[in-house]
Amino acid sequence: MVRRTSPGAPRARAALDRFGLADRAGNTPAQLSGGQQRRVAIARALINAPDVLLADEPTGNLDTHTSHEIMETLVRLNGEQGVTVIVVTHESDIAAYAQRVVTMRDGAIVSDRRNPERTGAVPAPRAVRPAPASAGQACSWAFALMIMAAAAQALWRNRTRSALTMFGVFIGVAALIAMIAVGQGADDAVRRQIESIGTDQFVVVPGAATSGGVRAGFGSASTLTVADADAIRREAAMVGAVSYLMRQSGQVQYGDQNWTTMIQGVTASFPVATHWHLAEGRMLEDQDDRGAALVAVVGDTVRRQLFAPTESPVGATILVRGLPVRIVGLYAPKGQTAYGQDQGDLVMVPFATAERKIMGVATPSQSNSLAVAYPQAPNPFGLQPRLTGYVNQIYVQARYVPVAAAPSRSHSRARNPSSSAGSTMRRDARIRGNR
Repeated sequence: MVRRTSPGAPRARAALDRFGLADRAGNTPAQLSGGQQRRVAIARALINAPDVLLADEPTGNLDTHTSHEIMETLVRLNGEQGVTVIVVTHESDIAAYAQRVVTMRDGAIVSDRRNPERTGAVPAPRAVRPAPASAGQACSWAFALMIMAAAAQALWRNRTRSALTMFGVFIGVAALIAMIAVGQGADDAVRRQIESIGTDQFVVVPGAATSGGVRAGFGSASTLTVADADAIRREAAMVGAVSYLMRQSGQVQYGDQNWTTMIQGVTASFPVATHWHLAEGRMLEDQDDRGAALVAVVGDTVRRQLFAPTESPVGATILVRGLPVRIVGLYAPKGQTAYGQDQGDLVMVPFATAERKIMGVATPSQSNSLAVAYPQAPNPFGLQPRLTGYVNQIYVQARYVPVAAAPSRSHSRARNPSSSAGSTMRRDARIRGNR
């Protein structure tokens, strides 16, 4: 079939007309006979006016009459247009049409002779036409257009298969992009968690308490004190900063809104050492701790629970366990820990304020669990006893050293076990590194 939009349509029609097949230009190959198909193949080969034409078994599977018609056509091309025709055949009557017959057997030339009946019909060689400079470029464009037309035709004939193939490619690419995005997101989340914890810190936690043969978990004993933090700062040469905290859960209230959150009494260096960043206001300062000021810095979760979305918490006064405290800062959102705990659900107050006015003791239930063999001191005014100087955790930040240092070893701190009537309690402390 010859398409009207093809660049070589005029030459194709002329070639078909030369072989008497002009009226068959609109037929498909299945609608042509064997001889007509061979003539179409020869016409297709002659579209670009070749100097040499290779014909491998041009008369195979054809009857004798059609075979001789094909060979007469090839002889006429050789005589009229000067086209050199090389025919490969196994039939002697077909070879008789050639001017020169080369016989081969088992890959070797057996004979090479000229046909005396055809020798005098040697045509004059055609003059070689110099190819124009733009012929190569035009041929390349024509070849590209032919490839594009063939591809479009193949896609149109197999529309359903082409659509399914495209959908498969789209789904595969989308799945690959989604997998890469999920992997990068998980990697960024882990990196942010590590950065929020701090890679240059050690956390000192108290040991476990044992009472009546029952052992509690780490942090149940009140063995860490402010004096321990001062000793670490004073005696450890590789320590850059030391901070500590005490924490308890408590109720906070603002207007008609209330929320149960984690109340932390911290030193001024604690937010910086644990990589907290401000969204608004200021950090806690050393003078706030020295004066036990009633000030606080709240997390983003507490702000969302107590204040309107457009209301700033800085400057507002909230009730922390019934005590009025003024908010001086708001922390930026920090996300969740690896255990799913919301890090922004907290209220930070100066350590002295928490110790003296709000909480009063790091583990208030500790003293009640001890069985004391001696009578208690008289308390005529009914004052509630308070334990001071105890902390829940100590954060130790390493000092930056610009030279290569040997790997540090883990240290442990332990206290001597103490006993009392009816119960025993073992007190120890443990240093836990983040790296």
